[in-house]
Amino acid sequence: MRLLKKSAWVLAILIFSVSVLYVITTFVRYGEHYLNADISSDLVMGQFLNEEKTFISKNFYYSTEIKIANAVNIYQVMLALFPDNWHMARLGAIIVNMTIFAIGFMYMVKAFAADIPAMLICFAAIVLPFSSDYMFLMTFGCCSQIYMAATFFDIGVILRNNNDKRSFFRLIVLALINLVVSSSGLKMVMFSAMPAVVVCVYFLCSVLTKIQRVSDIIKMPEWPVIIGGVINGISIGVGYAFNQIYIIPNYHVDNFMSSTLRHFSFADVLIHIQYIPEFLGFVGEVPMASVTGVASIITVILFIFLISILLTLFRESLQIDFALARRNDYICDVKHAIQDGSKEQIKGNRGVLTIPERFVIVFCVASLFFGLLINVSTPKGRNAGSLGVGYYLSGFLMLIIIGFIFFTKIACKQRWVTYVFISSLYLIFLGKAYATVRDNMQSSDSHYEQTADWLVENGYTEGFATYWNGNVLSEASDGKIEVWALWNLEDSQIYRWLQKVSHSTVYPKGKCFVYATSMQVWDQDVDIDFMESIAERSIVLPNDDRLYLFGSGDEYMSHFD
Repeated sequence: MRLLKKSAWVLAILIFSVSVLYVITTFVRYGEHYLNADISSDLVMGQFLNEEKTFISKNFYYSTEIKIANAVNIYQVMLALFPDNWHMARLGAIIVNMTIFAIGFMYMVKAFAADIPAMLICFAAIVLPFSSDYMFLMTFGCCSQIYMAATFFDIGVILRNNNDKRSFFRLIVLALINLVVSSSGLKMVMFSAMPAVVVCVYFLCSVLTKIQRVSDIIKMPEWPVIIGGVINGISIGVGYAFNQIYIIPNYHVDNFMSSTLRHFSFADVLIHIQYIPEFLGFVGEVPMASVTGVASIITVILFIFLISILLTLFRESLQIDFALARRNDYICDVKHAIQDGSKEQIKGNRGVLTIPERFVIVFCVASLFFGLLINVSTPKGRNAGSLGVGYYLSGFLMLIIIGFIFFTKIACKQRWVTYVFISSLYLIFLGKAYATVRDNMQSSDSHYEQTADWLVENGYTEGFATYWNGNVLSEASDGKIEVWALWNLEDSQIYRWLQKVSHSTVYPKGKCFVYATSMQVWDQDVDIDFMESIAERSIVLPNDDRLYLFGSGDEYMSHFD
């Protein structure tokens, strides 16, 4: 048995090392060409905050998040270390974010998982870029890792709560972290607070069916978890209230809660459900026998498998907490545990789900439910497509974690068979990561870099472009180019989104450029005749993108008055 346990640790560390090396080497090799406007905007924001020597500014247009205690703050540090190499700054930020993510995950699973090596293999799977959306939000984009790490920490603290002095200290730390992180916006409410509150209500209802007197509620093993969940919800609620009352009115931030609810049908729900396999890595309109096609087929099978497991374990949880026969057996275990002062009686045999495991299962169900509801009933959620799954990323990741719990808890009693299964599950994620990188990162976006190089060499360090191209040029030039983001190239409206507030009133003083992609030209988003008539000259780039050159920003903008 000891040899098997040691072998399990060796296997887990080996698999975890493979994932970490794969992420780092992939970004080193291809990351310089993996350019995205939202990621570039975080770097631009980090550079601007460093210039102001602050971590939050009233002189910057934010998105729907103010981004306090976020990846942007890590970018600030990395840009201070590598001011002239934004690729290295991003790599350093990816490593730091991945480390924080790992700490949060392991802190959570150590509170409920008896088989830690198996959970390490699970983490090795979810750190991989197994889909283009996940690669953007988590692995290489680092948009949500801090929020997920905080959510994992929340769950870890809640499950460790047992009303002693250490638990009190943990709850204080939990409240402080939640107050800071949730003041950024809605994510922590979606990721942690709402699902945790639902779990608390679930356990409270379960407890009330097991006791004869209300005073006995504090003797039940679920009670500390209920209290921890309530404190978690309150602290996140206070942080979010601070965001709504103080941050939104005083900073340039879009308010997600200004979205109006819309009627939705069952068909809308089905449409959004199909986005979950996409977020997991399904890609349509590809040859079935191709690498991507095979990976997509496996993704659909994996999704059905994980949903089946979730429903199986959720039914098991309901039977333990509410079915009369199972509940009576469980109550006997609880009474013995209270008398003996031990929690081992509550755990029961290998097939019985413990309170922490049931917490994670119900948390997953609640998160998926609220995520679907908000996505189908709000305009922003409907328009987000598969990226809308990112609004309930905690439930999505819990779904994967539950797949590993199933193998270690329910599926089989032979440990070596369990590790064969979970290693096979990991290989599926590794294969999907290979297919994702092959399709999304190996194609070069060097035209941005070539354009940025030409602009810098010819003294054009300020200019105009639409949002999806502006900050990308800044990153491609390692911050040497500053771009004013326009709503479109047919008028002079500055896009008040992820750029300096001063861009609305002060335009480039010296010579400047206007950048238009070949797609914008093709779609006639640019009036070519007009642009060429007002520009000093225009340049057609090798990839058919266009540059229109002006003596100053005021000269360009004056033609729209």
